[in-house]
Amino acid sequence: MGKALASYLANPCVNFVNHFIVFMPVKKMIDVLKRALGDGPAIYRRLVTMYPLNLYSGYGPCLFSVAIFLFVTRSPNIHTSDFPKCKNGDSACLVKTANEVVHKYHTGNRDVNLIPFDPLRVKVFELEKNPSSPVNVGFKFNDIEVYGLKNMHVTAFDGLRADMKGRNNFEATVPEVIIKGHYQLEGRVLLLPVVGNGQSEIKIKNVKIKYAFDFKPVVKNGKTYGTLEHVKMELYPGETHFHFDNLFNGDKALGDNMNGFINTNSKEITNELIPSFTKSLSLLVKQMINAFYEKHPYCDHFLEPCDI
Repeated sequence: MGKALASYLANPCVNFVNHFIVFMPVKKMIDVLKRALGDGPAIYRRLVTMYPLNLYSGYGPCLFSVAIFLFVTRSPNIHTSDFPKCKNGDSACLVKTANEVVHKYHTGNRDVNLIPFDPLRVKVFELEKNPSSPVNVGFKFNDIEVYGLKNMHVTAFDGLRADMKGRNNFEATVPEVIIKGHYQLEGRVLLLPVVGNGQSEIKIKNVKIKYAFDFKPVVKNGKTYGTLEHVKMELYPGETHFHFDNLFNGDKALGDNMNGFINTNSKEITNELIPSFTKSLSLLVKQMINAFYEKHPYCDHFLEPCDI
């Protein structure tokens, strides 16, 4: 009894599968294995090459159990049961579903290639000096984290038609957006010289977002996927508060005074920063949405099959 138990524990994969192997014909097992491994990581394909499939050897059942795992977790339609979907072009449902996704999946979802977006990470955005502007400052922000998008409220969502034709429009509001990251700046704000290099925090109240895009059909392996093109983002910020550490090489008195002056004139400064930030954010959102729609065929994202 002791030897049998030791043998079982030494080969848990083999023995577990051997208990259930009789319930499925060998041909069926091989078909499932081929389907799973054909879509799985290269390491498993190498295993099959190194250890030819013999369902009654030690490796056969283990590889079969791996195949079942891959088949279940990598199935193209696995997300259909646990990720919200609508009918094509159903605006009311799209608004409801978009809000559900924002609140439930802001930390991401690997099954559908949904990238985490709170915090949303932006590598860099820059603002060049503009001598004709009252805010003639060169800004560079690095390693930015944007917080607050999980509280976004989607107010309108039109498009996502079965044939992918027409413009797709998305509108939302965010109660507060907080942007943190490293900054470098040098120039003049309303004729006052300013220079700094350090950490920054920008708080923006009541941000309105508009995002529009077209879909382009892309056929891969006989199936149609969607990819975004002609994107346009508009941001309408409310009250904004800035704080920059280490202004004037750490001179606290000058830094405090400049932060106060910047916030007194925050509207003008925000108006200068928003176009550059919007451009960087728009491209990032495009990448996120493309990653989502490139994971599965376009029609798999909707309740009813669509004819493209």
